[in-house]
Amino acid sequence: MLRTIFAKQEMRRGRALLLSLCAYSVSACGNEATTIQSVSAMQTEPRIAVASSPDYQSGWISVTRQGAGPDVILIPGLASSASVWEATVARFKQTHRLHVVQVAGFGGAPKSTVERTSIIEGHALDVSEYLKAENIQNSVVVGHSLGGFTALHVARDYPESLSRAIVVDSLPFYSVLFNPAATVANTTAQAEQMVGQMRQTPKAAYDAMQAQSARIYAQGADAKKRIIKDGAASNRDVVLDAMLELMTTDIRDDLRAIKTPVSVIYAHDDRMGMKAEEMTTLYEEQYAPLSEVTFTRIDNSYHFIMDDQPAAFYGALNESFSTYGKK
Repeated sequence: MLRTIFAKQEMRRGRALLLSLCAYSVSACGNEATTIQSVSAMQTEPRIAVASSPDYQSGWISVTRQGAGPDVILIPGLASSASVWEATVARFKQTHRLHVVQVAGFGGAPKSTVERTSIIEGHALDVSEYLKAENIQNSVVVGHSLGGFTALHVARDYPESLSRAIVVDSLPFYSVLFNPAATVANTTAQAEQMVGQMRQTPKAAYDAMQAQSARIYAQGADAKKRIIKDGAASNRDVVLDAMLELMTTDIRDDLRAIKTPVSVIYAHDDRMGMKAEEMTTLYEEQYAPLSEVTFTRIDNSYHFIMDDQPAAFYGALNESFSTYGKK
């Protein structure tokens, strides 16, 4: 049963993943790809920003704060800027204090000069050090995509400052999306090869691939436009280093060590080629080792749930926030 589900999951995301990982050439995108000229035009438009200057900066992250109330940490995903959380901040700043993370090298932020052997573990360390430096206790950490994977690392390694982790459309081992039998051992060589190809891809072709992938990640024109802008403005080496690490890091066994409650919010759309109940089985089985976990499926949404179904997304956050401070 699980193998069948994963096969359908591969159909749903396989083409987008292969585009993102350079398994398809840009010429294979044909007329579907956003033109290079349109990508260039997007890069010249004013950038969206949650705040004009950070309240905190250290390591590979900077943080801006808005609002007052219980503390919520918002971490964006791969090649995304902090602006992905703009509408979420506007929705919750009257009732919560939002700490919006910007990752160095993503979405136009400069690459950090701090050397790290692990980008994801480094991000988790930076978030933990921020919480300690600001004496923030019982916070909720919310992460989308790569940010959700980072949130799991924070919950595993630095649980003392958390009351809950909220993972948005992310899994504890990314590579099972295109191979149900994936392991770190049988994935690494292929991942290194694909990422290596992307490092050698000319910039115009690389930007066009990102533009094509945006079609699969969000439904609305504004969201796609932001995704493309953030991707084009991101440092390619940082993005590809993080992508390679994400593809070759499996923390499913580590979930047993996480005692912080976890909420998983995930997307489903009929156009994914997968039934809603099959998507639910996929997520529940991958997160089964967690001792305390809740799931919320949001229908009629692609990967950027906060853009495609904001009301449902905010409702899911509110439901998780209702247990704030309770471990």
